[in-house]
Amino acid sequence: MSSLKPLHTFGLNHTAESISYLATPSDFQELVGLALNTDFILLGSGSNVVFLEDISIPVFINRFYGKTLEETNDAYIVKVNSGENWHEFVVWCLDHNINGFENLGLIPGTVGASPVQNIGAYGVEVERFIKEVEYLNLKTGNFETLLKNKCNFGYRDSIFKMSCLKVA
Repeated sequence: MSSLKPLHTFGLNHTAESISYLATPSDFQELVGLALNTDFILLGSGSNVVFLEDISIPVFINRFYGKTLEETNDAYIVKVNSGENWHEFVVWCLDHNINGFENLGLIPGTVGASPVQNIGAYGVEVERFIKEVEYLNLKTGNFETLLKNKCNFGYRDSIFKMSCLKVA
């Protein structure tokens, strides 16, 4: 049994039967067969999770880090992996003179969770900065890209909160 205490912000002392860390795209693809056959928990920073008891299903921790920056004449194009800490990403953007994210600082969680919830604060939502989202289709095992207009962003909502991703 492994401790869940350091893996969620409430720090309650519970355990999981197994904890694995996902750091590469192929690590995530290993979830495909599992997703079709069993329940599991995928955590980023655990900022909105409270464990009230020991966990008997597998727990996976997103540690897929990395950022790239491309500057064009009229825009910055940033690709950021899902395991990056959201607030640290906002600070990184500001350090690189990429403005607009200031209102979104100090929001807990990971970059990968940000489009799911369409995080926002003080009149700014993350959808404003998203061009597209790459995600793993747990049914096919393929990484797919969804353009912003197909993400169905709403107030604290997106297509990624639905139980089954359906794109017309």
